Amino acid sequence: MAIDCEMVGIGLEGAESSLARVSVVNYHGAVILDEYIRQRERVVDYRTAVSGIRAKDLMNGMLCIPT
Repeated sequence: MAIDCEMVGIGLEGAESSLARVSVVNYHGAVILDEYIRQRERVVDYRTAVSGIRAKDLMNGMLCIPT
């Protein structure tokens, strides 16, 4: 299995990273999980050139609430 995460910038000048997408594939490359994560904080930098994340990607994403 392999996991990859994409981050966006939040906080002052987008300096703080926040999870925006998580992808998991198995040994054969079959997708196990591929989810966008909606941000509670205002995203300052989508880091699109690196992450490929755009504002519209996060609109319908899962909202993760810490326990």
